[in-house]
Amino acid sequence: MEKVTVGLVKGRHEMPVSEYIFDQIEDVLDFDSMNEHILNFLRERVGVKVNAGCGINQAYLGDVDVFKGERELVCYVTGLTAATASLVALCAANGIRLSLMHYDRDTDSYKEQLLF
Repeated sequence: MEKVTVGLVKGRHEMPVSEYIFDQIEDVLDFDSMNEHILNFLRERVGVKVNAGCGINQAYLGDVDVFKGERELVCYVTGLTAATASLVALCAANGIRLSLMHYDRDTDSYKEQLLF
């Protein structure tokens, strides 16, 4: 599956990417605005379609219509918990395979955390 690799917020830390979900966040407590911005990014850059399959927390074993990301998202995170939480929730709701990249001070590199 094709990957889209981005940073969460531009200018907060050095990251090995050229594209960011946010250039800046004016108000980290404006969750509605943040969610809308992330959802637009996911629809435009990652792509979301409807497929038959199983939902993330589905009890019924048969296939139902579910959202599925067209590409995998790899995101270098910056420590803004509210923005990271919004990204995780929206990827889960839209069936997008998500890996977060966390900075490791001991090795001066990033470590991957595959969420789903």
